Amino acid sequence: MPSLEVVPFGPLPEWVDEAMARENVLVVCATEGERRHHLRRMARTGGSVDASRLTTLGRFLRHLRADVGLPEAQGDAALHVLALDAACRSLAESGAFLLPASSWSVGRTERLLRLHDRLAQEGLEGRTWEDDPGLAVFGQAIAQVEQETGRLHPGLVTQHVVNALQARDDRSPPFLLANLDGVLMLPTPPDHGEAVVTLFRAIERFVGVHVLRTPGAMRTGFGGAILEDVHPIAVRADVPAWLPPHDPVASEARGWDVVDAHLDRAHRVVLQRRSHGPMAAVDLALQHRAAGHTGPVLIVDADEGRRRATAANLRAHGLTVSHRDSTAPSRAVAGLLRAAKAGLGSEAWSPEALIGLAGGASMGFDVAKIGSFQHPVEPTWRPRGHVDLLRTVARTAHLRGGQGALRRWRGVFSAMRPDLHRGRVAMQRQQIEETAWWLESIAVLWSSITGADGSSTFTGPVTESELTLPTAPSSLHAWVDMMLNGADWPMLRSRTSRFDASVAGLHLLKERLNVGLAQDACGPEAVAVLELLALDAPTPSSGAQGTDVMVLAPDEAIGQPSGLTVLAGLDDEAWSMRPSDLPWCDRAARASLGLFDGDLAIRKGRNVLGQLLASSSCVVVFDSSAEDGAGPSPPLAEWLLHVRRNGHWTRMNTARPDWFRQEEAADVHALWTVEAGGALCPRPGGFRNGQAGRAGRQRRDLRQQTGLDLDAGRDVHAPVNRGALLAAFAPSVLEDRTRRQPEPQSLETGEVLPWSEAEKLQTTHRLNLRPSPSAVGKNRQVAQVDGWPHLGLRINGNVVSVTLDPRPLAPPSLGQGALHAVTGSEGPGREAATWSPSRLQAWVVCPRKAWLEQAFDVSGEETGAEDIDRREQGDLVHRFEETSLRAHGIWSEEGWRTSESGPFAPQDLDAHWRSTIDAVFEQTPWLARTDAVAMHRRRAAMGDGPPSATGPTPSPRPEGELGRLLMADSRLTGVSPLAAEWAIVNGEGEAPTVALSDDVPGQILRCRIDRADEVILDEARRQAAVEAGLMDEQGPERLVILRDLKSVVGPEKSKLQDRHLRALYDEVQLAAYALAWEAARPMDRVVGVGISSVGADAYHHVELDSAWSEVLDGLELGTGTAHLVQTHPSTLRDGTPASPFRRWLQERALTMGKAVLASTEGQVNPTPSKACSSCSVASACGVAFLGGGR
Repeated sequence: MPSLEVVPFGPLPEWVDEAMARENVLVVCATEGERRHHLRRMARTGGSVDASRLTTLGRFLRHLRADVGLPEAQGDAALHVLALDAACRSLAESGAFLLPASSWSVGRTERLLRLHDRLAQEGLEGRTWEDDPGLAVFGQAIAQVEQETGRLHPGLVTQHVVNALQARDDRSPPFLLANLDGVLMLPTPPDHGEAVVTLFRAIERFVGVHVLRTPGAMRTGFGGAILEDVHPIAVRADVPAWLPPHDPVASEARGWDVVDAHLDRAHRVVLQRRSHGPMAAVDLALQHRAAGHTGPVLIVDADEGRRRATAANLRAHGLTVSHRDSTAPSRAVAGLLRAAKAGLGSEAWSPEALIGLAGGASMGFDVAKIGSFQHPVEPTWRPRGHVDLLRTVARTAHLRGGQGALRRWRGVFSAMRPDLHRGRVAMQRQQIEETAWWLESIAVLWSSITGADGSSTFTGPVTESELTLPTAPSSLHAWVDMMLNGADWPMLRSRTSRFDASVAGLHLLKERLNVGLAQDACGPEAVAVLELLALDAPTPSSGAQGTDVMVLAPDEAIGQPSGLTVLAGLDDEAWSMRPSDLPWCDRAARASLGLFDGDLAIRKGRNVLGQLLASSSCVVVFDSSAEDGAGPSPPLAEWLLHVRRNGHWTRMNTARPDWFRQEEAADVHALWTVEAGGALCPRPGGFRNGQAGRAGRQRRDLRQQTGLDLDAGRDVHAPVNRGALLAAFAPSVLEDRTRRQPEPQSLETGEVLPWSEAEKLQTTHRLNLRPSPSAVGKNRQVAQVDGWPHLGLRINGNVVSVTLDPRPLAPPSLGQGALHAVTGSEGPGREAATWSPSRLQAWVVCPRKAWLEQAFDVSGEETGAEDIDRREQGDLVHRFEETSLRAHGIWSEEGWRTSESGPFAPQDLDAHWRSTIDAVFEQTPWLARTDAVAMHRRRAAMGDGPPSATGPTPSPRPEGELGRLLMADSRLTGVSPLAAEWAIVNGEGEAPTVALSDDVPGQILRCRIDRADEVILDEARRQAAVEAGLMDEQGPERLVILRDLKSVVGPEKSKLQDRHLRALYDEVQLAAYALAWEAARPMDRVVGVGISSVGADAYHHVELDSAWSEVLDGLELGTGTAHLVQTHPSTLRDGTPASPFRRWLQERALTMGKAVLASTEGQVNPTPSKACSSCSVASACGVAFLGGGR
C-alpha cells in the first residue's frame, strides 16, 4: 500500500530536491511545466541531470507501455474517431446497436467515445445501466479497431498496462522500474481515477510508492489527489528508506487557512471590465522585469482568447513568452472546407458560397486549370465566375441558398441574354456565357459531393455553342486532388509561414485524408469526414518555450514557482465550476454507476488556486466583482471572502509590491487609479482631472495618446507624422464649421437666407431640398424674392421654403496650408469621357462619395435579405411598363416607336394585361416561385389568381401595383407613347453632347429614359401655339413629355407628390433627360417632366412648362403640377424672358456643370447629409457622423 505524506502549499521541502537527484527515485510531477521547471533548476546547480528520472503521469504511462511490450496508442484523435465510426457502423448493420446503421453518424460515435473514456478513468467501462446506449458493443468496436490498426485505444492504455504488469513475475520488473527503489508522486489536484489507482497497485509489486499531498480536507479538494485513503506519516521513522531522512510536517489547517501563511505576498486589483485585464497584466509584467527582479512572470488566465492577446502583446515588447496556442486551420484549408460544403445544407449554393468559389476559395482555385476548355466561337472565353454578375443575378432573381438553389441558378442563366439597354453588349455576352459555363462546370465537379447529375456538354446561353464540361471526380479524394490541381500554388507559397501555413496544412490534410477516408467515399458523409480531419489536426510540438513570461491556463500553471504570479482571468465565465455533461448519463445514472463527480470541478479549483497563491514570491489577484454578471469564479470568491473575514483585507488592498511604480496623479494617460478601499484599478481610457486620456504601451495606445495630447494642447514627446496629424484633425475642423454654418430654421417670417451664405455651408442636412407642396409657396413668393436664387425663405411660423440647390458645395476655405489637401479641396482631378445622370447626381450630393465609388470602385458589402430587393421590385415595374407599351403598336428593338402616333388604348385591356404578365413572368424567375416572400410580392404587384389555378398565377384582370399602373397608362389619352427604356441618341445613334455651363466644355451625356410621350396636338391647338409664338416653321415639330418610373412605398395621401418634388429640386435626372433629348432631337420641345410613382396607387405626375399651359389645357397628360412657377423667375440669367420651366432647366444645367468642374479640378470635399446614415462608403469617409452616419 502506498505511503502518504503532507507537505505545505508552496515551494517543496528541500528533501524533495534531494530525492530528485537520486538515481533510485522516480519523481512524478503534476504537469509538464512543473517537470521543466525542476529540470532547469537542477541544470543551474551544475552536474549531470537525468531527465528520465523526472516525469509526468502521461510520460510514465507511455514508458511503461513500451517496457511491457505493448504497441503505441493511436496519436491522431480524428483518424481514431473515423476508425471507430466505421466499426460502429459495421456492428450497427449486424443489429448489435439498437440504432440502425442508416441513422448512425460520426457525432454519435464521438459521444459514445466520450462516455466510454470517462467511465474508463473510473474503471467502469464494463458496467451497464438502464439507459445504456450500447457501451459493451462499443467496447467490441474498440477492440476491433485495436486489432486492425495495431494501436491501443488511448482511453484504455492504463488498463492494458495494468494487465501486462499483473501478468509479469514479481522478480521481473519492467526496465523503467528495474533500477528504482520507489516512485515519489508530487502534489496533484484531485482526483486520481480508479484506473490510475489500479496502475500503482500493480507497480507496488516492484517498487515502493510515496504520495505527497497538500494540507486540508480531502472532501473539499484542498488535500489534492491520493491513491489510498491511509493516514499520512507523522514521524521520521515512517519515512520510506529510499527517501532522504526528514521530519514530516504536521498541519491541522482546514479550508482556506492552508494558505494564510502566504497572504502577505498577495495584492488585490479591481477590474471594472474583464477586458481591462490583459493590459493590466502586461503592465505589471513589464514593471517587474524593468525593476530587475529575478524569476519568471506567470500570468494565469482561463480564457484562451485573452491568453492569446496577452502573449502577442508581451512578444511585441521583446519578451520571450511560453504560451500554448490552439491551432486553427490555415486559410487554404478553411477555404477548401467551405468549398466542399458549398452545395450542402440549408444554405446550399447560396450567393455567398458561389461568390466565394468564384473568388478562388481562399486558395486561388480556377476551373480553367483543371481541363482543356476551348470555346468554339470565342477562343478567349473560358469558364469563369464573374462576381458582379453573380451578385446582380442573386438580387434580381432573388436567389438564396437551399434545396433547389442550383436548379434555380441554372434556370436563370439558361434564359439570360444581354440587355441592350445597359450597353457594353460585348462585355455582357462574355460575362453571361463565361459565368454560365463556370456554373455548369462547378455543378459537374461537385457532383461527387452533392449527388447531382452531371453531363459532358453544355449549350452556351449566348452563342448557343456546345461547350465542353470537365470530367466529374469519382470520389471526395478525386475532388480534393482536383482542387489542389486548380489552386494557385505560387500565391500559396508566397504567404508568410509564421502567419499562414496554407501549403503545409493542405499537405497534412491530404496525408490524413488518405488514411482516414475510403478511396471511393463520396457524398455529405465524406465531407463530414473531411471537416473532422480539417478541424481536429494534431497539435505540433511546442518546441522551445520562452522563459521571461509564462501565459498559462490555471491547470497548466501549478507547480511552477515564479517571481510574480498574476491571476488575471479567473472569472466565473472563463473558469467555470459547472460539472461537464456526460452523454446518456443524468444524475440518476451517475448515482447508479457510483460516479460521484458533481463537485470535482470546484474541488480541483480550490486546490489549483491554493497552489497558485503559494507558489510565488508576489501574487497579484484581479477581482472582477465590479462587472455585472462577471464575478470571480467560486474558488476565488471563497478565498476573497476568507481574506475579508480574517482581517487581511485592508493590507491586501493597500500594500504595493516594492517594484511597482504608480504614475503621477496629474498624468492623464496613467493606467492605474486607486479605488475607495485603496485597491489598484486599471483604467485604459477615460477622463482624469477633466481631460481625456489613454493608457497602454502598444503602438496603437501611443498614437492615441499623442492625438489626445495634441487635441488638448499638451506637450507631445513622440514624433508626429504631419499628414496623419492633419487627417486626424480635419473632422474636428469640419465639425466646427458645421456648428457655425447658417441655419434656414433660424429665419424669421419673411426673412431670406441669401445665396452668398452657401460658401459657409459644410452640410446639407438642414436644407429643404426635398420640400412638401406647402414649402413651394403660393403667389410666386419664393420666385419673386430680391436676390434670387436664395437658400430659403421663412414663409410662416411653421414652413421654410424650398432651398434652391447650392450643391456641390464649395470646398471650405481654410487659409493657407496643407489642410486643403486633407479635406479634399485639392484632390487629384479626374476627367470623364462621358457622363450619366446617376454619376452627375453622385457628384452633386457628395463629391467625396462619388470620387471613392467612381475612381476607386469602393463600395459597401451587399448582404442578401429575405425580402425581394427594392431595386428588383423597381425593375419589375420598369419591365412591365416596357413590355406593356411595346405590345401596343410597332417598336424598334432599341425602344423607339415606329408606328403612327396614337394614345395607348388596347382594345381589350384584360387580354393586354394577361399577355403582358405572361411575358413578364418569363423575364422574372422569382415570380413563379411558391415561397412566402415571392407569393406576397407577386400578390402585391399583380393581385391574386383565380381559385382554380394550380400554380402561381396573377389576377386575370388588372390588379395590384402593376394593374393600377396599366389603368393609369390607359387614362393618358392626350399623349402617344414615343419611347420606352430608350437610350437617348441622335440621328447617328450617338449620345448627345450637352452644353451645361460656360465653365466647362460640352459633355457627352448618356441617358436612358423610362418613358417618353408625344403630346397629341390637333390643328386647333397647333394654331393656338403658332399664334402664341410658341411654334413656327423652325419648329418645334413635336412636343415631348419625359417620365421616370419610381416604385414607392405607400405613399400617404399627404405625401403623394413627395417623390415628384424630390426629382425636381433634389435630383438632376429629369433635367438631364430634358437637356439630352433636346440636344439629340433639336426639332423636339420638352414641355413637361415628371415622376410616375407606382405604389398603393399609380400617378403620372407631370410638371408642365407654363408657357404651354393654355395650349395643352384640357388634355389628359397626367397629374399636372405647377411648382416651378412658384419657385423660379420668368427670365433666364441674362435677363431673357423665359418660362420658369426653362429657368429651372438652366439652373439644373449649371448645377451639373459645377459637378463636372468639381470632378475635373479634384474638389472631392465631403458633403455630410441625411444620406450618410445609409452611405456605402461612410466607413472610409471620416466625417459621415456630421450627417448622422456611422
